[in-house]
Amino acid sequence: MKKILALLILNAMLLSLCACGTTDETTAEVTTEITTVATTEATTEATTEATTETATEATTEANTAVTPEIPISSITIEDGRKSVEVFAGFQHSIGVTNDLNVPLTYNCKSSDESIFTATADGNTIILSGIKPGEGMLTVSYGDVSSSIHVIVCEDLLVGKPIIYFYPTEDIDLTVKLAYPERLTTTYPRYDGGWDVHISKDGTITDDSGRTYYGLYFEEKGAYNCTFETGFCVLAENAVEFLEEKLSLLGFTERESDEFIMYWLPVLEKNGCSVVYFEQTDERNAECPFEFSTKPDSMLRVIIHVKKVDSFTEIKEQTLFTFERSGFTVVEWGGVRY
Repeated sequence: MKKILALLILNAMLLSLCACGTTDETTAEVTTEITTVATTEATTEATTEATTETATEATTEANTAVTPEIPISSITIEDGRKSVEVFAGFQHSIGVTNDLNVPLTYNCKSSDESIFTATADGNTIILSGIKPGEGMLTVSYGDVSSSIHVIVCEDLLVGKPIIYFYPTEDIDLTVKLAYPERLTTTYPRYDGGWDVHISKDGTITDDSGRTYYGLYFEEKGAYNCTFETGFCVLAENAVEFLEEKLSLLGFTERESDEFIMYWLPVLEKNGCSVVYFEQTDERNAECPFEFSTKPDSMLRVIIHVKKVDSFTEIKEQTLFTFERSGFTVVEWGGVRY
């Protein structure tokens, strides 16, 4: 616009000079000025257009260079499984591979983010359970995609935690849990804690005079095991596996018998399971106890059991042997996935 306006002004000046009888020399000077302005404007415009075109081409080439396409033809989620479970309030990682077996950054999409969300971290997809329900996870790279059915379950439930006491003398004891809001079942009833009398032989007596051999409870919101280490257990080897590992952990035969009677049917029904033992330090961090008289030694073991379709290689977990001394407390329970 500025260029056109300048040319119009100069042209008007030239016509005015001609009308006033101005000399040819003056007219030539004005004509030269008009020509110079026009040439300068044209040159500037051409340079700008050329520069813009060059910059656009360079940007396009740069963008192409940083986003190379790897020609994969298929994506496999969680070794081809049809579905995966995640618990509400917890995260669960699943693996993604492709036919070229090269690491890629995938796009992932939840069919309903009110039920679960998904984020990609290299060849791992992290699922976050929001609330119970079902949906589909779609994982894609370029035009290639794959989907898996996602089931979000209720909070993890620690099944049959039971606590045994072995005092060196008769004692009155108050036992409290750090997170009573997690409790779903207790026996005897947990009313702000358990206030009991414990005999030297381990018998527990409440205020009503009723006796028990242990304190029982179930809780939700359990430790979410990733099974990075553990054991793979076949149904036919389950008895020997449990007897060996529980003895190594420091269970008495009576404690081991009760543990096996509860968890053996689970392992046998699964056919093949991956197993992880949550041991005392982890359990203390997850679900602390408070005692009016502090135990001298404490063994806490929660078994985590996950059904798998076939034998799975897993890095063997290190188990620590428990040594009993003085007033001893033992707890065991488990979680099914």
